[in-house]
Amino acid sequence: GFKRLENYSTGMLRRIWLAYNYDQFFWDVHYKTNFPISIIYAYFIMEATLEGVESNLMAVYMNPGGIKYRGFGKKTKAFDDCYDKKGRKIKCDFAVFDNYDEMVYGWASVFNQERYSDCVKYNNAADICKCLYKSGYHTANNWKKRANLSREYWKLRTSFP
Repeated sequence: GFKRLENYSTGMLRRIWLAYNYDQFFWDVHYKTNFPISIIYAYFIMEATLEGVESNLMAVYMNPGGIKYRGFGKKTKAFDDCYDKKGRKIKCDFAVFDNYDEMVYGWASVFNQERYSDCVKYNNAADICKCLYKSGYHTANNWKKRANLSREYWKLRTSFP
């Protein structure tokens, strides 16, 4: 079973479970993108979960990164980072993936966009996350939080069975 869990909060225990449960997914996206596994984990936590629980887009539609619909495959409507001209949340189109391979390919194709190609060259989480932000990955300026989540990944792995 899991080990070294005594001093973790409920939220951290949940992240340990998520890291464990989705570890192969992080590795598979890493193999297709060359981004560090810990970066994939950090972006997953920020994009596909809310307070340690998978978002509806992730749990129902296998969409791990809030990936917008790009004109092919299936789509669904959801409230997630879409606003009208007055700043009110509105539903917009998101990609739907039917299986694991589509999910891996879908998210890898986001990270593999030309605008992020320089980001994979950096050697530390902060520089990678800052580069992704400046290159247009997500409009919220929370790259420092993503970098901190990236650093926690390897510590959480020490609790895996």
